[in-house]
Amino acid sequence: MGMKKSAGVTMAGIVIVSLLAAAMIFDTPLSIGPDLPECEHQPGTSCFNRLALNPADDWSDYSFVALGHIRSGPRERISPNQLLRNNVQRLFTDDPRFVLSLGDLYAYINDRSLKEMSTWVNAYIPVPFFNAVGNHDIKASALGIGGLVLIGRRGGVAKYASKLGPLYFDFTVGSELFVFLHIGLGSAVSAEQLRYLRSQIQRALSDPVIINVFILNHMVIWSYNNPIMEPVFRYRHPKGPRGESSFFLDEIRPLLLPLARKKRVFLLAGDIGGSRNYLQTFYMKDEHFTYIATGMGNTDRDSFVTFTVKDGVVTMKNTNLVTGVESPLTDYGVEYWERFYREHPDRAAKVDRFRDDNPM
Repeated sequence: MGMKKSAGVTMAGIVIVSLLAAAMIFDTPLSIGPDLPECEHQPGTSCFNRLALNPADDWSDYSFVALGHIRSGPRERISPNQLLRNNVQRLFTDDPRFVLSLGDLYAYINDRSLKEMSTWVNAYIPVPFFNAVGNHDIKASALGIGGLVLIGRRGGVAKYASKLGPLYFDFTVGSELFVFLHIGLGSAVSAEQLRYLRSQIQRALSDPVIINVFILNHMVIWSYNNPIMEPVFRYRHPKGPRGESSFFLDEIRPLLLPLARKKRVFLLAGDIGGSRNYLQTFYMKDEHFTYIATGMGNTDRDSFVTFTVKDGVVTMKNTNLVTGVESPLTDYGVEYWERFYREHPDRAAKVDRFRDDNPM
């Protein structure tokens, strides 16, 4: 009996200490480990592999790759996901000058995940690598006593910014402006990011050299409560946003419309994919914007998008990561999404149940 009582007290102590540690992780910044050096942000220079773009180079004919949601699941020890690790060479079929990640590099940010991602990028990505920060990229974790994983976010922002650079930034090459945002975790856009976006819009409008503007954000914010994208809004991964999350339609889109009348505007996002129940690619073009979402889920549908820019004209294609089969992005519009879930009602039901059980 004494043994059992002692074991019970010990377990209770473990739980109490773990809960105390959980409180601490929400209220104090995470320690910055020595494995990954701190990064001083320079426009066009990657904090992942320290490679830099040279604006003085010839950018009249070049390509780049965009991919999203490359993380493994929280129970898998290494990110990015295994399919990407096995097929990373496919990214370089068209000799891209740089690679753009659309967020969610790993499940949680800690010293180990940062070191693993940096090691992988340095070993397999021989061009500058940039990331539009995802929610998991700043989701902090620590291993509590008893093996409990403790999760917070306050320390994760500072840790990411210190090691991998700011949460929003930009660079220009040739006739293209690339603007990386971090919007969508809440139901509103910060005044600071709105000011930053306005400044980039004015920059593009005042520069006759800029023809194409790429705006990258992890969350698929342009689908939120957008009736023309109802299937994406309904079946996007991992769960639906709050009902009042219409800030793209209400605030951001009106800001971008004057820009879209003068320049070509591409809106990229990566918060789709995640499992076999979710689709990995979306494309839509209207009179103002081109919308593209690409994400992975360690499935046979995983893919990435290659952009080619020649004399200011942008062309795009989707490439299956596993098979290498190329297809036009126009294959992945609203009709594709509607057809997929109509033909797979079991997956539609699973997605609907997940959304209903997990309101934000």
